[in-house]
Amino acid sequence: GTFNLYAIGVYQHLQGKGIGRKKMAYLENLLKEKGARILIVETSGTADFELTREFYHKCDYTQEAVIRDFYEEGDDKVVFWKKLSESS
Repeated sequence: GTFNLYAIGVYQHLQGKGIGRKKMAYLENLLKEKGARILIVETSGTADFELTREFYHKCDYTQEAVIRDFYEEGDDKVVFWKKLSESS
């Protein structure tokens, strides 16, 4: 019942138009229909990914964990969590 989203993206020139939110909503609904309970997403903790982390917060994801120096020294893995449906 737990899924991990490996990657999602929108071309930079198309960002800020709601495309990413629509992609996430589509994926979340598809997973709910298949009985998924939780979706996990991960990203870098560097300044370059600050907008990505803000995006996940705006999509109602909770920051669940930070794994220090995961990708390399000074580049943490930030893990976000979202409950999609109640367990049976």
